[in-house]
Amino acid sequence: ETVRDPQGFVRALEKAAQWLSRREDREVINHAAGAAAACQGTFLLTGNDRAAAAARRHLATVAAGQHPEGWFREYGGADLGYQSVSLDYLARYWRAGGDPAVKPLLEKALQFCEAFLAPGGGSPLGIGHRGTAYLLPSGFALLARDFPLARGVLRRLLAAGSGGEWAQALQSVDDRFLVFFLLPSFLTAGRAWSGIALLEPPEEFPVPGERFWPGAGWLSLSRPGGRAVFNLRRGGISRVFRNGN
Repeated sequence: ETVRDPQGFVRALEKAAQWLSRREDREVINHAAGAAAACQGTFLLTGNDRAAAAARRHLATVAAGQHPEGWFREYGGADLGYQSVSLDYLARYWRAGGDPAVKPLLEKALQFCEAFLAPGGGSPLGIGHRGTAYLLPSGFALLARDFPLARGVLRRLLAAGSGGEWAQALQSVDDRFLVFFLLPSFLTAGRAWSGIALLEPPEEFPVPGERFWPGAGWLSLSRPGGRAVFNLRRGGISRVFRNGN
């Protein structure tokens, strides 16, 4: 439906951007990423320079809140579900022509995400700092044309289909969360990846071996046919996969 009061709509956006310009969240980085994308979008719509300046400040907060290992701080730790939320907001910022300084943030964030995709096409559910059991696809889809790592993640998600853990996790989501949070992400992803060549088989990952991310406290042990991941900062909570299950 056409907005009946477009000027009122614009004024509301500018007021929201002004409110965001006076706030900063250094502990929950997906909030800062969302604020950066919102202020950047407001600037593109209105030409309000204060909104553009606020977007840059929030992006600086995001950069400061990203660990060198690639994960964004969520109450002091790494969480793959919220990592995908931050990635979604930063992808929108990137696609809207935001500061090119966002590119290295995206590259590091994608590397961390890819390292912890489960064999069944999802994240090691529940081991993260906030125990999330979802993975938003929209950020990967929005970045797929420009970032090979994002295309690789999408191939694996699509190859897993409805049987993937990322899809099964949706069954535990309540209606309100599904409608305002997850559904827009899937609709955005469906539109963004249309026409992108993603159907070639995903690469086998990970290669056998051991990797440890000391900052996150995450340990990955991989062998032919099996994998185990641990969060040593949450008492060693783990997920074990064998033959894709």
